[in-house]
Amino acid sequence: MSDDALVIEVENAAVFLDPDRRDLSEALGMLNSPGGDFLVISRADKPEVFVQAFRHGQDDWQVEYREGSADRHFQAEQNQARDRTERLLWGWMSADPTWRESISWITLDFADESDGESEDEPDRPAGTPRLVRIAREAHCRTSTIGTYRGGQFFADVVSPPASGGQVVLLHLFDAQGDHTESRLHPAADPGEADALLRSVLAGLDGAQFGDIRIHPFSVEVEGRTWGLLDMTALRQHEAYELEPQQLGFHAPWDGLYDT
Repeated sequence: MSDDALVIEVENAAVFLDPDRRDLSEALGMLNSPGGDFLVISRADKPEVFVQAFRHGQDDWQVEYREGSADRHFQAEQNQARDRTERLLWGWMSADPTWRESISWITLDFADESDGESEDEPDRPAGTPRLVRIAREAHCRTSTIGTYRGGQFFADVVSPPASGGQVVLLHLFDAQGDHTESRLHPAADPGEADALLRSVLAGLDGAQFGDIRIHPFSVEVEGRTWGLLDMTALRQHEAYELEPQQLGFHAPWDGLYDT
């Protein structure tokens, strides 16, 4: 495979190297089955340049593309039907110069979302909790977060230590980032977990994927702590950790996590 070859990655399902139009159609078809809700198409030498699609329903697809930096990340203004989604993705893959012109796009301005979130955060009154930004990354543990008509959400499938199974979790927050509710759904196996996750997301009115900004919180369920915990005293610098996933957030507060 050449350095500039295309790669299609289907969530939890398959990877297509040097794909053609038939491969693209097959990859989109895989999003109808458990374990594959989104795909990402990128070039091997430029992973920061990509196009991606998330399947919300049979003819309800969210399409985004990125041209390198965070301020060049765009989302279709409206969700698309299956056939239009395939045409958009193939237009990007085939370098058709007109592929973007058939629909309207909006800029997802991640840079603006970090305003006021420097390490010192001078606008935050002393003693008030930090509003922690969590960036939505399609390839990672933060792929199913965003906003809905009730506020913000964080959904995930986790395997808590010593639990012997998986749990589909949904944390809900209001528009100001304050925790309002947590729902946990045990799953017997990965297939059931994937189906539960899709059902949970489908139940959120007007859900759109994107970055969220939330305050630290914690809930106790069956003797286990879940939430975004303040780890400042332990780390000896301001830091927060999402448990039980062990995703760490700290300066420069760009929303990216480490493990």
